[in-house]
Amino acid sequence: LSPVRSQLLLRAAAREQGGARAPPVSLVLAADSRDEAAFAAAVAADAHARGLSVAMLYRKNMQALELEQPLLKMGVPYSVSQGKAFAERVEVKDLMAYLLWLDNPSAYTAFKRCLGVPKRGVGDASLEKLVAAAGGEAAAV
Repeated sequence: LSPVRSQLLLRAAAREQGGARAPPVSLVLAADSRDEAAFAAAVAADAHARGLSVAMLYRKNMQALELEQPLLKMGVPYSVSQGKAFAERVEVKDLMAYLLWLDNPSAYTAFKRCLGVPKRGVGDASLEKLVAAAGGEAAAV
């Protein structure tokens, strides 16, 4: 660290937020990442109940799920900026399609998605032939 940086002091902004003074900065030691996310969600829920806004920053998109789950449970509205919500990610949608198709083999939309991930060379023409072979019933494929 540079000598100048080590002398910096971290403190909450002194400006008013919705009629309430910004809370002091605090250090919270969490047992694990889930505990940390639960704490952050509880702080956000409390702020939301008082009409305040909260911003949560994280380094990796994979951390979004752990933050999103407790926020959803607590009914705290949120939005994800500069990235996608966890359930909107392609790999999550692909996995959900596989799970849906395993649970319900007649889920044609899920089946179609599973055919394309990973690439298998099954395009629309091949899929039409499969449907035709199944007697025109897409769900029977």
